[in-house]
Amino acid sequence: MKNMDTKEIQIIPLKYDFMFKRVFSLNLELLKEFLICVLDLEVDAKDANIILENVELTKSVKREYQKTVDILVRLNNPIIPSDISIDVEVNSSRYEDIKYRNVLYLQKIMTSYIESSSNLKDMTKYSFYQLNLNVHKFKDNTGEKSFI
Repeated sequence: MKNMDTKEIQIIPLKYDFMFKRVFSLNLELLKEFLICVLDLEVDAKDANIILENVELTKSVKREYQKTVDILVRLNNPIIPSDISIDVEVNSSRYEDIKYRNVLYLQKIMTSYIESSSNLKDMTKYSFYQLNLNVHKFKDNTGEKSFI
């Protein structure tokens, strides 16, 4: 009998954004349950649909810096007409401007829902969330909860 080579298995934690994105983008039902639980959303997971959106946010002008979010999903509930957009950011890097970048991402997502001929009152049927998962300790970063 031959001696088989054993391979060491390396576990890559979800704190690395590429791994977080890989696991959750391939397991949308798990992501839906996670988001409903963590954000304490009043949504029934059985009735809600989850849609994985394009993570590259559309540029408004040619010279605009390309904005790419980690995970962007939309939850909609056919029973209660509502549309919830959730931007999930895994902030693994430590830099002071991170919360400003994340605010710009959320603003860009929100304005993408406005059509040129739409009434701003139509925006009331949408909810926008940004979940910042900070995997580092950094004072004055994004320690507060903000819901729009």
